[in-house]
Amino acid sequence: MFSVLLVEDEPIMLRDLRRKIEDLPYRLVIEEAINGEDALNKIKKRMPDLLITDIRMPIIDGLELINRIRDHDWPILPILVSGYQDFTYAKKAIHLDVEEYLLKPIIQSELSTVIEKVHTKLLKSQNLAMLDLKRPPTNKQFIVFCFSLGAIQSKRILSTDTDKKWDINQLVDSLHNELKEEENIWSIPGLNSNEGCIVWGFDCHSEAHINQITQKIFDWGCAKFPTFTLYPSEKYTDFQSIPQLYTEAFDQLKQNLIYGKSSILNNEAQSKPMYITREREQEITFLIQNNRINELTILLQDTLSEAEKNNSTQNQLEETLRTFFNTINANTNINEISDRLYTTIESSKTYSELAIKLEAYLDHLSSKIVKPIDTYDIIEQVRLYIVENYNKTITLGKLAEMFTISQSYLSKMYKQYYNIAPMEYLISIRMEKAQKLMVSMPNLKIKDVAKMVGYDDPYYFSRIFKAYTGYNPRDYKENIEQKKT
Repeated sequence: MFSVLLVEDEPIMLRDLRRKIEDLPYRLVIEEAINGEDALNKIKKRMPDLLITDIRMPIIDGLELINRIRDHDWPILPILVSGYQDFTYAKKAIHLDVEEYLLKPIIQSELSTVIEKVHTKLLKSQNLAMLDLKRPPTNKQFIVFCFSLGAIQSKRILSTDTDKKWDINQLVDSLHNELKEEENIWSIPGLNSNEGCIVWGFDCHSEAHINQITQKIFDWGCAKFPTFTLYPSEKYTDFQSIPQLYTEAFDQLKQNLIYGKSSILNNEAQSKPMYITREREQEITFLIQNNRINELTILLQDTLSEAEKNNSTQNQLEETLRTFFNTINANTNINEISDRLYTTIESSKTYSELAIKLEAYLDHLSSKIVKPIDTYDIIEQVRLYIVENYNKTITLGKLAEMFTISQSYLSKMYKQYYNIAPMEYLISIRMEKAQKLMVSMPNLKIKDVAKMVGYDDPYYFSRIFKAYTGYNPRDYKENIEQKKT
């Protein structure tokens, strides 16, 4: 699984970009940063595979961010995003050797094409070269068997459990004992520590013999691990096609792995659709708002039982539980539902183990619920802080952290009380102050006005000012002067 860092200083555009990427058929781990400085700090903590960044941002812009990444020789594939008026930056992007240059507004089909291209490049850069052939294959046919020991892992978790540290070559040696009559078997490490791939070369065998080999590999895996998922590819005749077949087989494995259950996968659906209905979301909301945690725990147990009964894929289970806990998040001051949920899913070997961990997590979250009577006071404090500190660096994340409230809940309640999102309110305060400064102090330079209302980048300020007033700052000042004369 690959990770992507999105860098965009405008919250609305950041949310839109994230949603567009989540709608693509790639299981990318997504992180966010609000400017280049924030991005560098996050890269130092966790290296992404892919970077998608806006160009014009305060503090450190997108071009400087990529320059610094190049200076450190970090293996990150960058994609630049900007408005049509910034297309002149494309030339600089070429010099920086960026993968792609996307124009705003981002069109889903164009984004899909770019991500597909970069995703393919990332896959090819993986350790396919580690396929160690002791002699050139002379077989007429090949099958790729991709397998996973337990759940699909992501870069969200770095395993330190001794039972997850294994050597694929030792496993293949063990498998050779099960398939003594089959000499042409090779191994390829998977993208994660609990994944692997077996390539079987043969001449002409009946379907019955192929099924027998598949079953032997499956039985071998089930005997060694609590859950073992195997995906056998179609037969093919070109050994050079292994990298492509490897990629396709792992994609199938990751899309269709049935959580908590050993299985041999095929291209046919083996699970029933699983999702949180609107009615269940409303039930979760009601239970949270009335502090009925015991009933919420029962609802969680029912959700897990339904997922297990339906043979839900890991993707379906993650989406279901993400919706479940995000619904809790949206109705509380909790600001910690993030990677921990996925870590819990990926580290659990069975539904029973998952249920125990999630119930403990839910119990932990229940102690952090804000009483409804406190909400207005908190939101009003946020508003006053914005009014008094509009000329300082303010982000939604900073406000949420400062007032110990989740970003989603803060946005929801702020809009409920004041009919405007907090960051939009900040912009309105800054723009009104800027207009007053231009009227009362006409000799001020645009860059000085920008700085006085909280913008270090005068170009970024001009863009926001035009979006808010319909005029760029220079034209606005000229209109003021004309009215005076």
